Amino acid sequence: PIAGNAGITLFVPGAARALELPGPLRAGDSDTLSITGLPGDVVGIFFAFDTEYVPLGGLSGSWLVGTPMLGPLGPWALGPGGQLDLAFTVPGLAGLEGIVLTVQVLVDGVDGVIETNPSALVLLEGV
Repeated sequence: PIAGNAGITLFVPGAARALELPGPLRAGDSDTLSITGLPGDVVGIFFAFDTEYVPLGGLSGSWLVGTPMLGPLGPWALGPGGQLDLAFTVPGLAGLEGIVLTVQVLVDGVDGVIETNPSALVLLEGV
């Protein structure tokens, strides 16, 4: 059996949007963050060092980037294939052993303003 709090499942009309992050990564590693949606969607990336439910009026899903929220990075428009790949290199972590960032994308698309799935980006100090 599955134990947990009762919840509801909602059908959200429109095309799905998704955020894909690699991980965990170490300082100096290079990888790619990928966003998929519809061609022409305009996206902005937000992140925080904490995860919490933040009510954002008018959105159909759950916004889980905590406060203080940093961003947006962007905006960028998705290309004809409906995908954006952003290459990045993990910087040094200034003496920290690691950090976890909650990352989520806000999308301004043809079917309104919606959010992607949230994801955690785990960054570790180099070896």
